[in-house]
Amino acid sequence: MSTKFHHLVNLPALPEAIIREGLNSKFEYVEFPVTYSASSRLFKNSNFYKLLLDQFGLPHVAFLKNSPMSWYNWHMDKGRSCAINWVIKSNPKAMTLFRDTHDWQAIHEIEEVDYVLHCPTILDTTHRHCVINNGLEDRIILTVGVNEIHSYKEVNEFLQSLIIKEY
Repeated sequence: MSTKFHHLVNLPALPEAIIREGLNSKFEYVEFPVTYSASSRLFKNSNFYKLLLDQFGLPHVAFLKNSPMSWYNWHMDKGRSCAINWVIKSNPKAMTLFRDTHDWQAIHEIEEVDYVLHCPTILDTTHRHCVINNGLEDRIILTVGVNEIHSYKEVNEFLQSLIIKEY
């Protein structure tokens, strides 16, 4: 069992309307962090979003796109302790990896996040991670970030205790 990510099997798959919104969004280049991003009006109007807002303060919500044959370099997120991610579109050559944090090493131990399409996974973004899309199609996710004043453990425990049928 990983200490860097957890599948939220108690939460439902992403609704088809939000998936369509992500697939049809107009992505804009955002220099920091270097990514293509789009807003999700539907998710921000969901009861789940309001629940996160009440519990943890204003969550950051965005669709992110990794273009074909691209690499989002090793990093730790700034301003958020964790991210709840739903992969909307991917390919067998796209992956998210975690590594140990010792920059001086020549060889690193890595761990791959084994996402389930359209289902939520929470990631501890205080650990170094990267996204590689070595495929020929875009990789698109919906990501929801929680302010860094709340720990991955705190958010994960809260989300695992939820029993909801829809977002």
